[in-house]
Amino acid sequence: AFESLRSKYNSTVPQLPCSFTEFLINIRRAYYRDLYATKKAEIWDRAKRRDLGRISGVLSGGSVKKLMGGSSAFISLPTALKSPTTSGSIETDPQRVAEMTRKYFLDLYKRTPPPDKPKPWMSTPSVIEVRDRVHQDPFVWPIAATLADFRAMLRKGNPRPSPGPDGWEKWCVKNLSDRVLQLVLDLHNYSVMHARFPGDLKDTHLTYFHKRGIRTELTNWRGLLISNFLANSPMTWLNYRLMPYAARLGIIPETQVATQPGVQTRDLMSFLSGLKTWSRRNKKTIYLLKRDQMKGFDYLSPHGFYDACEAYGLPSTICDLDQAAQSMTKCFPRTAFGIASPIVVDGVTKQGGPMSPFKATVTTSILMISRDWIQIQ
Repeated sequence: AFESLRSKYNSTVPQLPCSFTEFLINIRRAYYRDLYATKKAEIWDRAKRRDLGRISGVLSGGSVKKLMGGSSAFISLPTALKSPTTSGSIETDPQRVAEMTRKYFLDLYKRTPPPDKPKPWMSTPSVIEVRDRVHQDPFVWPIAATLADFRAMLRKGNPRPSPGPDGWEKWCVKNLSDRVLQLVLDLHNYSVMHARFPGDLKDTHLTYFHKRGIRTELTNWRGLLISNFLANSPMTWLNYRLMPYAARLGIIPETQVATQPGVQTRDLMSFLSGLKTWSRRNKKTIYLLKRDQMKGFDYLSPHGFYDACEAYGLPSTICDLDQAAQSMTKCFPRTAFGIASPIVVDGVTKQGGPMSPFKATVTTSILMISRDWIQIQ
């Protein structure tokens, strides 16, 4: 190989006079340019085939989550915020950003008592029918978890959720020995049986993620509360037992997608697409209720869930545990510059809590089930 390069060099010296070292460097650069172009073409071709495969999978009925950005779409917390007092002013001072973040979420999570008005939808024939089914097969609560039940519950859901202020990792607790896990289970069962969370067990980290619009406005960010493990586990245990029971007794309507076992979002999207096509062809107007995406579970009043439990005849101890988990919770807002001073919130349905999707579903389901009252109106 060396001799071939030497002969090639001797043949090119008259046209391009250079040293043998420079000649080798130029040859190497040319080879690497060809190699880079070949690799780039191959990577580009693979990316196009992968994207075509993902799109074809969605068109064939697969999940649309594969089309959404993953970790590459992560957006860090804002380092600058729009001033609420001065028009067009941007605050970049760390203390001002922390204070503005704290004040925004403090005002956002303020709650006013609901008005005392009649609720005729709680006693319609459809709701009474569901209540009779519940009385024939009552839901038992509170109930202590066994070690086998606790391990089965830990195997459900996200295996690595973000830890709360206590720093307990779910995967670490799941891999504990039976002897050590029994200590955690005793603390868990204490909160379940007594509806009490002692000490600072309910303290949470308050972070937020971008939804849409300008990132310097906090209204375009969604708050997320990250709780301690022992504050989450009693609510997870309630959700673990209550969700199958509600689906079996028809408390959750069949048309409900969220918290409905075996139902995917794409089923509803396919149905709505067919409904829209039918409406256009037949020139019929159809009205649909759409949830406001600017508002998360934290806008949901817990009293709606309590009214649903009362209307369906579910045990009042469910409401006792939920009230204990949500009362006077200390939240530590996180900013790009560190953790701000804590705020205390009361009666906030946590965005990121294990019971939040079920509570939202049951709260809205009572209006879906109360079709008699809606038809009368």
